[in-house]
Amino acid sequence: MLNSTLELPAEFTSKFCLNQAHLDAYLSSVHGGHPVHSSDSLARMAGFNGVPLAGAHVVGAALAAFTTCFATRPIQLLALGSRFFSPIYPGSTIAVTVLLDQESVKTRPHYQMGRYVGNCLLESGIKAAELDVQLRLMLTTR
Repeated sequence: MLNSTLELPAEFTSKFCLNQAHLDAYLSSVHGGHPVHSSDSLARMAGFNGVPLAGAHVVGAALAAFTTCFATRPIQLLALGSRFFSPIYPGSTIAVTVLLDQESVKTRPHYQMGRYVGNCLLESGIKAAELDVQLRLMLTTR
């Protein structure tokens, strides 16, 4: 029998921290990535105060934190967008908040879909990134 209750959460908030070990593991997995994320001197020449985290790494961690609220339900990621406003450095605590755009919600017999928009804020309150996530929450069989 299909579970007929579908409800996308209206809001999600969480905090996470990516430290130097996370950055090293990320760089290893992408075979070095862009040199600005591994060279302090190059990062400083580019205008950073040190080696920043890679944007894809931050967005991936924010998405991983967000999708924990769907841990028991299958989802399909339909679209993901991001914009960065401030560098994020290893060891920074990042607060992620996403809100469901209620007008985007569509319910069908086997799924509900919607768009979430939100921010990643640094501890200082500075907005470091914007997120735009579209997903589909699937019905589960029991």
